[in-house]
Amino acid sequence: MRRAFTWLGLGLVGLIAAAAALAAHTWYAKPLSIDWFYTRVFLQFALDDPELLTEIRLLEPYGFRGHNARLTDASLAHQNEQFARLEDDYATLHRYDSSNYSGQDRLSYDIFDYYVGTEVRGEPWRFHNYPVNPLFGIQSELPNLMTQMQRVDDASDAEDYLARLNQFPRRIDQVRGAPRVHQYTGLRQLCQQSPRAARVIEVDVGQE
Repeated sequence: MRRAFTWLGLGLVGLIAAAAALAAHTWYAKPLSIDWFYTRVFLQFALDDPELLTEIRLLEPYGFRGHNARLTDASLAHQNEQFARLEDDYATLHRYDSSNYSGQDRLSYDIFDYYVGTEVRGEPWRFHNYPVNPLFGIQSELPNLMTQMQRVDDASDAEDYLARLNQFPRRIDQVRGAPRVHQYTGLRQLCQQSPRAARVIEVDVGQE
């Protein structure tokens, strides 16, 4: 009987080790299934974006709410990391043999290939845009996040809300630093042409 329990224990340990190895391979290498690959890309993208997690409420049903205390990192360094991961995901996609895909599998592959491929091929024009303008930008996105998306149901939620508010100055500084990058590409920022939008940002965080 003792020997049976020993072998059973070893078997369970082996299964756990195999599951852990498979999970690590799926997360860090080319997943065995392309559907697992799609899921991994989505999860990595979502987990890297606390504001998105608040909007879609992906983790709250499982008791995870810590992301509601943080704002998404908008620094140039973080954007570069995200783009590098996007390039890696695009390369991984093309390591799958899509010749036999049909129906929904073919559609999913083509949509992913088109969307991510467009982003990767657009690398030379990454900063040819206007992150702050009269129509959209953090001057409207952050207030909308705090008033329409983030729920406050208990004391813990209230603490997360206040912690996120305290990160507004850092987030604004990150966006204010972006025009320097855009200037290097030869573009002028609308946030320089629209002082009203800049004032809205300061009013929303009580700095005016």
